[in-house]
Order: sequence, then C-alpha cells, then structure tokens
Amino acid sequence: MRRSASALMLAMAAGVAQAQSGGLPATDDVMQALRESPRLQMQVESIEQGVQRERKRRAGPHEWQIAATQQQRTESSGQRFDEQEYGLQRGMRWPWKASIDRRLGTQERLVGELGYSDAWHEAGRDLLDMWFEWFGAEEAVKITDSQLQSLREQQRSVERRVEAGDAAAVELQLADAETHRMQATRNEMALGAMRAREALAREFPLLPLTVPSTLDTPIALPGTDETWLETITSDNHELELALSEAKAARLLAERAAADRMADPTLALHYSDNLDGNRRLLGLTVTLPIGGTLRSADAALARSESRKAEANVRLVTDRVHSDARAAVSAARLSRANWQDLTEAAARMRRAADAAARGYELGELDLAVTLTARRQALEAEQQLMMAHLTALHDHARVLLDSHQLWALPEGHEPIEP
Repeated sequence: MRRSASALMLAMAAGVAQAQSGGLPATDDVMQALRESPRLQMQVESIEQGVQRERKRRAGPHEWQIAATQQQRTESSGQRFDEQEYGLQRGMRWPWKASIDRRLGTQERLVGELGYSDAWHEAGRDLLDMWFEWFGAEEAVKITDSQLQSLREQQRSVERRVEAGDAAAVELQLADAETHRMQATRNEMALGAMRAREALAREFPLLPLTVPSTLDTPIALPGTDETWLETITSDNHELELALSEAKAARLLAERAAADRMADPTLALHYSDNLDGNRRLLGLTVTLPIGGTLRSADAALARSESRKAEANVRLVTDRVHSDARAAVSAARLSRANWQDLTEAAARMRRAADAAARGYELGELDLAVTLTARRQALEAEQQLMMAHLTALHDHARVLLDSHQLWALPEGHEPIEP
C-alpha cells in the first residue's frame, strides 16, 4: 500500500531509532530464525496452496470422460452381431462462471500469500516477546547474584560485630537466614530463565541465544501518535488478510449463486457392429435441473460471506485498538523507566548508608536488611522497566514494518 510523505519521513526516523535501540538479537540472525522456524515452514505451504487453488479454479470442475462398451446383439432370426460403442463427454462451464472462477482463483492465491505474511509478523511478535522474557529472566538472575554478594559481605560484617561483642548472636542467625532466602530466590529465578530459554529455543531453533553485554538507553518515539497509528493500520497484514478473505467469500457466494444454473454436459457417442451394417453417431446434451441442494449451497455461501464481512469489522477494531495500545505503551514505559531510574538510585544509596550505619553501630540489623531488600526490589523493577521500554519501542517498529519486515519479494501483490 502507498504511504503518505509524513509516514515515509516517520519510517526514516524509525530506522534511526531502531539502530540506536539495544537489547535485540542481530537482524540477520532473526530473519534466518523466522524463516526456518517450524511454524513458518508449515505456513509457507499456504503460498503453494494458494497457487494450486488458482490453477484449480482456472481449470474448472469438469473433466473429459471416455466410455467404451462391448456387447453382443441377437436378432429374432437367430443372427448374432458383436457391437462396440464409444463415447466422449465433458461438462461445459458457462462463460460467466469461468470469469468468476478466474477472479476467485486470483483472490485465493492472494489469501495464501497474505496468510504467510501475517504468520511472519505474528512469529516476529512472539520472538520479540519471548526474547525479552528470557532476557529479563537472565538479568534478574544477575541482579540477584549481585545482591547475594552484598548479603554475604553483610553477613561477614555481622560476624565481626558478634565476635567483638557489639551484636547479639541472633543477628548472625537473621543475616544467615536472609542469605539463604536470597539464594532460594536466585534458584527460582534461574529455573525461570532456563524455562524461558528452552521455550525460545524450541520455537526458534536457529536463533543464537546470547545475552547482550550492554543495554542502550531507551529513546522516545519520533513523530506523533497519530502518524504512528496511520502507519501501523494502513499497512497491516492481519487486516489485509481479513479483507482478502472477505472478498474471496463474496466471490464464492457469487459463484454459488451462478451454480444454481447447472452446467450442461455434452456427450459424443459412436457405435457399430462388426458386419458394418449398423453405424450410429450421436450428440447428447444433458442439463441438470437445480433444486434445493443448489439453493442451500448458495444460501450457505452468502452466510459465509456475511461472516467474513463481520470478521473484517472485528479485525479492524482490534488492529486499531492494538496500535493505540502499542504506541501508548512505548510512550509510558519509557516515562516509567525514567521515574524508576531515580527511585532505584535513591534506594541503592539508602542501602549503602544503612550498611555503613550498621558497621558503626548506629542502625540495627533489621533496618539494614530491609533497606537491602527494598534496594533489590528497586533494582529488579528498574531492570524490568528498562527492558519493557526497549520491548515496547521495538514492538511499534515491528508493527509498522520497520523491524524484521518480510523480505522484499515475499510481499503479496494486489491482483
């Protein structure tokens, strides 16, 4: 579909934004992983099926039929004659039905191509979601490992104070319990990361699973929300597929209505006997009389067409709603990351101050452990907010076909 000048300008800005956003696997790796994923390997058959449906429609429902009969005829006089009869017949499709079939075949081929395009986009969405789910789980393990190290240092500090007689032995038990609790949390997070990794590897076997060493700063979406919404909804495979399916359903209804007038069958037959005294050459025309069956088929096709039209309205509403949600999420998640950045920094400073206060005997252990727990929660929230901001930004680029778009040459062409 054609895009406006503003959309093209936005596309260029989006390309720059995508190049700056980190946390994603290499584009070449993603494209290969998508192309070779089991679901796309299955869905690619929809293209071949569309091509064969077009061939079938153009060929029509009728085929040539050949008949041969060998018989013996006995006259009242007692004479016997060996006779042969040959026939050649074929149903003849009315010209207006052939015209509908040609248009329907072209439309069914387009449906097959759009089915693959939509499957590619949905697979890209799933890869994006699963990648950040796994990435977040791995980052959560790293943060917990860092906190475990801090807790062990805190435990050694408690041990020193207990040995010096400045703290009760129960504080050492509390510190040890907190360390074990954190270790259990770390093990649970590691299990979640392993499961997320296995799910991603199972769905996209060729995708290299390497955690990026750094994360770039989330950047704001360029342009206005209205421009993004127009870009996403004006070139949307799911909506294009629904529209194409609705058009195919209308043509099927038109074809079923035309089929209420049956196609004639023309038959050419020839017979003779071995004596050659009896030869017959004839032409037979057979025309079925349409009845309840054909009327019901036509009514059913009209119902399917109305259903497809209703689905277009449903998909249109969903596409527009999803686009608005995606753009809003990209804006809000970045703002949320900015707010949590300051909150996490304050919590880190508070936890460090509490640890120093405990060393000096100014604070008790419960306050110190609470401060560390809150700092850990703030770090986890900040990490998730960071990844969410990157994910939501990438989701907008993906839905607007600025990221991981179907390679050129695979896009369907309108008939």
